[in-house]
Amino acid sequence: MRRVLRLLELRADQEAIRLVRDHLADPARRANALEVLDNELDPPLRPLVMPFVDEVPEDERARRAAALVRDVPEPEPFLRHMCHPNPYVVAVALDALARANDPAATDEAARLFTHADPLVREVAALALGKPKETGMYSTLEKVLLLKRAHILARISGEDLAALAKVAEPQVYAPGEFILKEGDTSDALYIIVRGKVSIVREGQQVAELGEGETLGEMAVLDRQTRSASAVALEETETLWIGNEEFYEILHEQVEIAEGVIRTLANRLWETTTELGKLKHARERRG
Repeated sequence: MRRVLRLLELRADQEAIRLVRDHLADPARRANALEVLDNELDPPLRPLVMPFVDEVPEDERARRAAALVRDVPEPEPFLRHMCHPNPYVVAVALDALARANDPAATDEAARLFTHADPLVREVAALALGKPKETGMYSTLEKVLLLKRAHILARISGEDLAALAKVAEPQVYAPGEFILKEGDTSDALYIIVRGKVSIVREGQQVAELGEGETLGEMAVLDRQTRSASAVALEETETLWIGNEEFYEILHEQVEIAEGVIRTLANRLWETTTELGKLKHARERRG
């Protein structure tokens, strides 16, 4: 069970799983640990993990584990099998074949080049050697970049594919404004690389880096910008327009939850920083 929990730390909240690991054997804390574990598990993982924490004899746990073990197929047959009707899985499997320079990639790409889903057609074209535009990312590459964002990290790649299609990369030079205080809000920005200074009324209130976001409030209230954002070094972002993001937000509850969590954390950090600035001014008299 400890090995299972160690594996879960790779995809779930590490502190939460550490709490489960430390308290699972403690009768006084076991119920709380099980509740935390159940909350942290994605729906497909619950039936695989939870039976192993039931209070049953060891031989029964071993029997359950044996029932889950299957023969491991060779990579090419497995990826061919994964090219099934789910368009996102088809795209990921084909992309994996192409990146491995597997001979099967060309055959599969030719077969899928007229697929009904545009994501699959895009991956098929790349697998057949169609060059990407300079400085551009494929949709699957943008999915990986979006998953680096704190507000989107726990959302599945399949759910992020729609957002990746409308996300546009933008690069800013050191000292260049990304957002200006008082401007009309028009988009959400996800920082892919670089550092950004958040400035309100001439005072820096925060510094953001890779995986953090700008303009979350713009998605919710569409008001003017409450602060400026300036690139501290060469910075790249993914730009997502308000209308596109708002539409997807209605369809993906997980994305809405991520935005709310980020706003709550940002509000706390900003309030704390402004309190420090006010205290410093008062001390200076």
